Amino acid sequence: DSLGNLLYTASSGEVGLLAVKDLQACIDSGTEITPTILYGGSSSSSSSSSLSGPAGIATDSFFLYIANSGGSSATGSVLKAPEILPSEAEAISNGTINSTVTLGLQSIASNTDANVAVALNLCLARDNIFYT
Repeated sequence: DSLGNLLYTASSGEVGLLAVKDLQACIDSGTEITPTILYGGSSSSSSSSSLSGPAGIATDSFFLYIANSGGSSATGSVLKAPEILPSEAEAISNGTINSTVTLGLQSIASNTDANVAVALNLCLARDNIFYT
């Protein structure tokens, strides 16, 4: 993202983040990095029932866009979610932080079940999202 954080998808069905501060600490002291799981896995902030086989990922520093390779016409080919940490999501949902952010995953492209499996890569270009 624009801050230098590294976002990734895993075959285990997770979307994770390695924070730039943790990456710098690893370089400086050689400590092991523990990634933050944003969506999928055991992430408490995710309503990730629609996340199935995350593949490609892109960000515009506000939202994550995820190619949902294992999705269906009901769950979506491309998903959109806020790029916030689980602790921030918990603070928003508890009312500790006043925000208008809608938490969770939102389908922004749904194709027929036959075409969903082709959603593997994403590309953001201005106001468009292209996926293959």
